Amino acid sequence: KRLSSKNTRLSILVAGRGARFYLCGIQSTMTRTMKFSETSICTNRQPMCRKEERGIAFCEIGASREPGGQVAKDFSSSNRQVHLLVIDGQLDICINGQTRRLHRGNFVDGIHQSISLRRTSPDARAYVLVLTENYLADTLKDRMPFSPAYLMHNLADPVHAVAQDGFRTILRGMERIRQSIFGMSSRFADDILQQKLLIYLLELAEILETDNVLPSSLEMGKKRELFIAFMQTIPLHIKKEHTVNFYAGCLHVTPQYLRRIVKEFSGQSAYYVISHYLNREICKLLSDTRLSLQEIADELHFSDQAVLSKFFKRINGTSPLKYRNERK
Repeated sequence: KRLSSKNTRLSILVAGRGARFYLCGIQSTMTRTMKFSETSICTNRQPMCRKEERGIAFCEIGASREPGGQVAKDFSSSNRQVHLLVIDGQLDICINGQTRRLHRGNFVDGIHQSISLRRTSPDARAYVLVLTENYLADTLKDRMPFSPAYLMHNLADPVHAVAQDGFRTILRGMERIRQSIFGMSSRFADDILQQKLLIYLLELAEILETDNVLPSSLEMGKKRELFIAFMQTIPLHIKKEHTVNFYAGCLHVTPQYLRRIVKEFSGQSAYYVISHYLNREICKLLSDTRLSLQEIADELHFSDQAVLSKFFKRINGTSPLKYRNERK
């Protein structure tokens, strides 16, 4: 259907159920396109996001002619993995309480990370893929494309500067997934989507593992499985349990053996890894100004706020309250 006025022409194309809708407004030499889905709308600087009950969501942060500015979009969750690829422009995101500026070619692999979008430039464009742990596990089955060394490296810094070839590969994979999520449904839509996701993850591992390769002897056997299990167990219990002994008990090994395996695979002590996760939880809770320091200490099972403050200052070099005030 076509609607016209003196200065503006609107073209509306409506298809059958489950189809996409396009609204194109043309005025003078300026052209704008906004894409609609059944449950979401992309307008101005706000992300377009369609969430699926089956455990996968795709969001598009799209360029427009409006000036960039502050936005509020939180992708963080204890049971999600978030992938963000910057296609154009600049984005300011907050990762575990730290603000980072991203540019074209930056890729964020947020595994159990606190990630929120803060600000975009006028020409910003990015894709965001959000996966639940259950959906990811169902897609990968028994495959584990990412090595323990990569997981440890990514824990310390989830932002990657991707080379041009890798950027094109990741972009192509995300666009295929986007096409399946927003495309018309079919009998095999779910299976096709999971196959596209699997190919995307395997290609992603090839790209991101380049600088994080371990000797093959360390990649094999039960040692590797133990390290991966350790990394997966921490987020499940970190709010209550902070000791190496507890996680060793969960994995049915001695604390001494667990310390040795973690050191062998990551180059860091087991306590360092646990402390990193715990510090991330503190930073996340400090962003909620409604919580007092004592309430945070109680939620994370510190004996009192003084112990929490001492732990936080030892890692970050500043007190929790100063950290919070600097980020208001």
